[in-house]
Amino acid sequence: MKIVIIGGGGVGQHLASSLAPDAEVVVVDRDPANLAAVEEGVDALTLQGDATHRATLRQAEVHKADLVVAVTGCDTVNVTAAALATDMGALRSVARVDDPGFYDTKAAYETRVLGIHALLCASRLVAGELLRMLTGRDCRHTFSMAGGALHGAVVEVPADSPAIGQAPQRLRTDGSETVRAVIRGTRVRAAPDIAALDEGDSLLLLGPPINVARVAHFVRGRDSNRLVLIGGGDIGGQLATSLQQIEHDIRVVEIDRAQCEAISAELPKVRIIHGDGTNLAFLRDERIGECASMCAVTRSDEVNLMASLLGRELGVHRTFALVHRPGYASVYNHLGIHGTASAHEVMARTLRWLLPGRRILGHSAVPGTDHEVIELRVPNMGKRHVTARDLPLPPGTLVLGVVRDTGELLRTDADVEGGEQVMIVTRTGNQRDIERALGRLANGGAG
Repeated sequence: MKIVIIGGGGVGQHLASSLAPDAEVVVVDRDPANLAAVEEGVDALTLQGDATHRATLRQAEVHKADLVVAVTGCDTVNVTAAALATDMGALRSVARVDDPGFYDTKAAYETRVLGIHALLCASRLVAGELLRMLTGRDCRHTFSMAGGALHGAVVEVPADSPAIGQAPQRLRTDGSETVRAVIRGTRVRAAPDIAALDEGDSLLLLGPPINVARVAHFVRGRDSNRLVLIGGGDIGGQLATSLQQIEHDIRVVEIDRAQCEAISAELPKVRIIHGDGTNLAFLRDERIGECASMCAVTRSDEVNLMASLLGRELGVHRTFALVHRPGYASVYNHLGIHGTASAHEVMARTLRWLLPGRRILGHSAVPGTDHEVIELRVPNMGKRHVTARDLPLPPGTLVLGVVRDTGELLRTDADVEGGEQVMIVTRTGNQRDIERALGRLANGGAG
């Protein structure tokens, strides 16, 4: 596999390092210093030049590339280079575009714009990862699928749950359609097969993040808790916008007064506090220690780490942080921060998800069972199409949903003809059989 990365800065270097073990990687950049850093730390070829010029892209042989990724610091350069690469024959191109005004939706990625396979917004990707962590406190296990557009969770039904006696897919709460299966004992059963939930059952949820969180809150019978965000920039604003749909006491601490005024106008239901998130006296005066969760998302790793440590010292139950520099996450974890998210890591994971030719896109074990959730990509079947339930899957496999380019989760009996992602739950160890079956399907076999 050949991958061309346009942009040799911090993001490009991290992506090259992540992808180089499995592919021939070429990094293109105008700055010789960036390329020298790539040559020193990554087993990749380098090319100095302007990636908005066809001559440079020809020299990089983008027409032979399975994937071209444009991740410079300029959205316009990224879009231009990715579009040109597609026009010149690249199998698939991806552009990093961080300006939210470029997108028609609130999603972290959009597909098929100007011939580009996918546009990725780094701030939205990392905000989605932090949202999963923040909303997962009621769950035994959480995971992401469909490039982060969907969240999955396993949530246990306690003795005092208002869900007891209710049908899984008809819970008296918004988002009940996210209940895709029920774990009873060690068995995983389709949600429609369960007439009423019992104490000790666990629900397997899959759907939009806020809907999954709503169901988890309802099942656990939990009231809204106080939550504080340190930093009111792009990521802090996105998190507050999402969280205000399920939490009633959200606070955002921002040191810049002008930014406080801007986000206060956009988020009238959120309490915006002007102050320094690393000032212990200030945090104590604001009773931050009474918060159930803290998430530090400023542009400074040092500020995020210090704020998180102070939050722990004051009694915050769970602390999370945005990490900018690769490799720093282990430092945070060692110091007791409950979770971290890095734009570099999330971008690399999303690009691996987008790589052409992969049939198994992701998997996650289901706790307490011998099953796992698998995300697979349906191979191109020409003019044929079948329903997702008719795919040649191992006996006992449950289809949880189908996702097309829009990111929308469709019904389990939706038609598929190639390119869709299908989420299933199956016994652990079936991956190889599934890959072989999908290979036969692509080659025209029936199963």
